[in-house]
Amino acid sequence: MDLIASFRRTLRYSLGRQLPNLHNDRRLRRLKDIHKGRRAFVIGNGPSLKVPDLDRLTNDIAFASNKIYLAFDRTPWRPTYLTCSDSVVAQTVGPNMAALPITKIFGHSTFPYFKRHADITYCNSPSRRTDPKDWDLIKGVSTGHSVLYWDLELAFWMGIREIYAIGVDFSFEVASKATGAKAMGNDVLAAGREVNHFHPDYRKPGELWTMPQLNKQRDEFAFALEKYRSHGGVIYNASRETKLDAWPRVDFESLFK
Repeated sequence: MDLIASFRRTLRYSLGRQLPNLHNDRRLRRLKDIHKGRRAFVIGNGPSLKVPDLDRLTNDIAFASNKIYLAFDRTPWRPTYLTCSDSVVAQTVGPNMAALPITKIFGHSTFPYFKRHADITYCNSPSRRTDPKDWDLIKGVSTGHSVLYWDLELAFWMGIREIYAIGVDFSFEVASKATGAKAMGNDVLAAGREVNHFHPDYRKPGELWTMPQLNKQRDEFAFALEKYRSHGGVIYNASRETKLDAWPRVDFESLFK
């Protein structure tokens, strides 16, 4: 049984790498510098994210991910882009995300769960010869250890050099049980009753998720800041509450004066 499960995982990953490349690459090329000169918000789904704050972003480019749709019954706001880089999330709530009338850009590992949905653009998987520091969506990019890092790569490709992050608490309560499985190198957990997100029912007991590796995330976020700065850009942490110290802080309210 273990051999069969391993084969299936390998097959799913291989399918994710062999995307309908020509059509998909055309979509990626059309995104190059599409928002050059604009600022953008990348949205974490932490407890500090306030739905009224989303209403303030109506005129801004916004990247949001995973179960951000749980806020939609309380706000007319919608993100410019919906992202997902985690195959476990895709397997769990894929149909909910696929049904949303929002421009979707997903990681290569999610392809097996969405391959019937032609409106999704995928980022290519990096090859062994790909430099992960290039951030070239055509050659392939790493999704890192956080969808937020991946959002920064997307924004950079689109020509955005001014980034504000909100809802990035960078703190997790873990009352989950280990399943013994792994996804993308991370331990897969079965959720307990911990609350790590803006919505109390964001993750129900027993739902699978991957253990966040905060040290690796912080290193990636620090590199992202260097990448933006080397191209005249900035990344600010505008979260109302946060333990992330990789980016300079800025007051959220000051961004709308």
